[in-house]
Amino acid sequence: FLALHNNDYQTALEKIEKAYDYSQKNQSDYALAINYIRLIDCFVAMGDHQKAYNICTKVDKLCSKHNFRYWETELEIKKLKIQLLDENVPIRPILRNLLEVIPYVQENHLYLLEIEVYELMVQIYSNLKIHRKAEQCFTKYKELVQKSAEGLNAKDADLYLRTKKHYLKDYTGMRSITIAPRKILD
Repeated sequence: FLALHNNDYQTALEKIEKAYDYSQKNQSDYALAINYIRLIDCFVAMGDHQKAYNICTKVDKLCSKHNFRYWETELEIKKLKIQLLDENVPIRPILRNLLEVIPYVQENHLYLLEIEVYELMVQIYSNLKIHRKAEQCFTKYKELVQKSAEGLNAKDADLYLRTKKHYLKDYTGMRSITIAPRKILD
């Protein structure tokens, strides 16, 4: 996953496919689901959104079959991020789907997923020019990031807060995702 983070997509793809092969050999559906999700990350980073979305279908079936609820939720967020890259998919339904994810991640204390949802919502509201909602989500996002850094040593906390752009004064500087311009306003 370090290779993916370093934009070395070919190495990342090779490592993920190797891990995928091992999980198939070991007949571990749980490991298969995780490796599929990492393949999605890789294909999205490489710009092959259709292949990434096709893999989503496979993972969705696997997660549903075994009730891998955490991975289903992570997959749902990934699908929504892929849809943001498609100019033909209206933004408001994506936003509604993100809003539906919030109760589950909050009830189950899935802080990192909750942070990711708010990070997406800030940028979607900003894109839609709904400034008050963007600001509200940004405030919540910063609170969650700050809370998740509690208990880390100072160096790690600082690195985490910088990575999550906690230093931003307002939501307009948050640009962690790509939202394709829409042909049709929804």
